[in-house]
Amino acid sequence: MIRTERLLLTPVTADDLDIYVELLTCAETTRYLPGGEPFSLKYIEDYVPKKVSHWAENGFGTFIVSLVEQSEIKIGYAGVEV
Repeated sequence: MIRTERLLLTPVTADDLDIYVELLTCAETTRYLPGGEPFSLKYIEDYVPKKVSHWAENGFGTFIVSLVEQSEIKIGYAGVEV
């Protein structure tokens, strides 16, 4: 976990499927990603376990981002992968 004055970054888990679905099925969000189109639920359900596995295999990966003051509310994700 990484904590700054305003943000809390926690390693992605299987329980974080909700924020990926929220962001990756939204046309307004995905227009900035490669392909520019929303992703299917099936794709996202296959994608998130890969993010979780990346942590287990490499010791680093994608973080779920939330506000320190409202840590139960996920606002996005960020990370580094190989």
